Amino acid sequence: MRMKGKKPIFGRKDCWDMYHSHLRPILLAGIIKFREEMQRLYDEDHPFAGVPGGIRDNEDGDWEVSQQKWLDILDKMIYAFEDDEDQFSYDAGWSMGEGHGEKCDETGYTRWDMIANDQDAWDKYLKDMIEHQEKVQEGLDLFAKYARNLWW
Repeated sequence: MRMKGKKPIFGRKDCWDMYHSHLRPILLAGIIKFREEMQRLYDEDHPFAGVPGGIRDNEDGDWEVSQQKWLDILDKMIYAFEDDEDQFSYDAGWSMGEGHGEKCDETGYTRWDMIANDQDAWDKYLKDMIEHQEKVQEGLDLFAKYARNLWW
């Protein structure tokens, strides 16, 4: 990607992974800075700053509750764009199953048959990854819902 004036120009190679290579780091940095500004404004007692209408309209009219709900939503967005799968590690150990490495058919595909030596570690890893992906999806859904509210 390059800039021509204020307009970004994407080449063919730039488009193979738009999310991880370009959009995610830009959006993450922006949302982090936006959240910092929201916290600063709330600390300086600007209760109306940036809280979207649907969040602001709670039953008791408590601005601190609305502000905290908005900050929590921003935190979920930040988590989604950080999307750090490397935080999960496991050491299940692997053994080759029967037929591993054999040709499946005339197409030349090779059988991949690996068996976890520590099934509990593998199951925990899978559970952690599913929970992580659900949290990431929740944050991305919130970003889609509130993208037009990222201003103050």
